[in-house]
Order: sequence, then structure tokens, then C-alpha cells
Amino acid sequence: MHRPVTSYPVLSSVFLALLMLIDKIWSIVFVALSLLIFVYKGLALPYPTGPYAYEIIILILYLPVALVRLFLGDMGNELTRAKLLVWFLVLTVPVLAANVYYLILQIYVFSIDVALNGLSLIIIMLDTVVGLVTAINFCRYV
Repeated sequence: MHRPVTSYPVLSSVFLALLMLIDKIWSIVFVALSLLIFVYKGLALPYPTGPYAYEIIILILYLPVALVRLFLGDMGNELTRAKLLVWFLVLTVPVLAANVYYLILQIYVFSIDVALNGLSLIIIMLDTVVGLVTAINFCRYV
């Protein structure tokens, strides 16, 4: 005797998973390149000691926050849990704030800083919008 097979819609987003993978790789590359740029700035430019240290500390804290954000988003997407995607969206705020700071407010902004942070902002905005749509989609089917 066979049981009837019930079909459930697939709610997780492959596009979101791909965007978060790209964001994870880019976040690591971004921090590595930014640290190299900071070393150059510290050696070649008259950088005040206090702000230099703060900018490096923010950059070092950026990576763990970004990776936790992406982990929560990935788990929320795979497990179809809107609550995890909400935390993913909440942690987007400090990551965006750091990118905007490095884009506009740091002591010396090079054109490569603009390019790196601009690309980061585009990637973050994309996975944030897709994450929000995915979370709404999860809530509709619960």
C-alpha cells in the first residue's frame, strides 16, 4: 500500500544562496585588499594615530560581522526560517555602515577605496533585497 505523496513548494532561493556565496568570497577579498591599502596609507601618508587605529579596528571587526550575517542568511534560506533571515537583514546595517564610512568618511579615500566599497555596497544591496523578498515568501507559506 502506497502513501499519497504530498508536494511542498520549494521556498529557498538558489539566487540568494549564490549571492551570499559571492558576498562571502568578496568580503574576504575586500578585507584583505583594504588591509593592504591601509598599510600603504600608514607608511606613505601622514596619518593621525588615533583615527588610523580606529579605521583598522573597524575593518578587522567587519569580517566577523559580515560572515555571521552571511551564515545566518544562508541558514535561514536553507532551513526556510524567516527569523534567521530577519537577523541577516539586521546585521546588514553595521556592514552597510562600515562600507559607507570607508567610502565617504575615512581620513584618506583613494579611488580604489571607492571602487572596492562601491562593489561591496552593490553586492550587499542585492543580497539584502533578495533576502527580504525570500523572508516575505517564507512568511506567506507558514
